[in-house]
Amino acid sequence: MLKEDESGGVILNWVNADSFDKATYSTEIWASDDNDRQNASLVATTKANSYTYSVLNVGSVTKFFW
Repeated sequence: MLKEDESGGVILNWVNADSFDKATYSTEIWASDDNDRQNASLVATTKANSYTYSVLNVGSVTKFFW
């Protein structure tokens, strides 16, 4: 799920599996300028179920997330 926040970021939310153990598991967030995972870069690792991706460019920006 994507949502834009007031500071120019994109809020990513998801539901972790019931077996997700924060003590041992993490979620990786990957982003790309196009819809090709081969071009994606790791932007964050988190144990939470949400992440805010900061958009630093002025104007319209397209990103794809995995």
